[in-house]
Amino acid sequence: PAVVGSLRRLQVLGLSGCNLTGPIPRGAFAALGSLMALSLDRNRLDGPIPASLGALPHLGQLNLSQNRLAGEIALPVEFVARLGRRLDVRGNEELCVGQGRYGGLQASYLRAPPCVGRGSTNGTAALDEGAAGVYGPVVGLVCHLLVLLVLKL
Repeated sequence: PAVVGSLRRLQVLGLSGCNLTGPIPRGAFAALGSLMALSLDRNRLDGPIPASLGALPHLGQLNLSQNRLAGEIALPVEFVARLGRRLDVRGNEELCVGQGRYGGLQASYLRAPPCVGRGSTNGTAALDEGAAGVYGPVVGLVCHLLVLLVLKL
């Protein structure tokens, strides 16, 4: 609701399990400069995660788990590093992490698969999910690769 945007001193916003649907609007929380924790988990939110969430200066916890969010996680690197494990995107089957975007440590605790084969000019990649476990259907990842050099499961 629009009234939430007028609560400029709001520090914690919990909208877990509220049956919210559709994409997270860009700039939806931009006026909430004091926001420290945002929980949007267990809804039916879809589409990409707006990069504008990374501009909230005091946000120290963001829970987007168990939704239908999709696409490459495009939050600023500094924001992801600052939140660390307090950024929860688990349970969004269509989310992925761009190759090398956040480094190995951040990518592993984001618990999202790599964006293998998406946007690659030649479709060549190595996929090694043996140690971390596979998140989501492997067939969908492999079908987008033109030349697969290594596949370790």
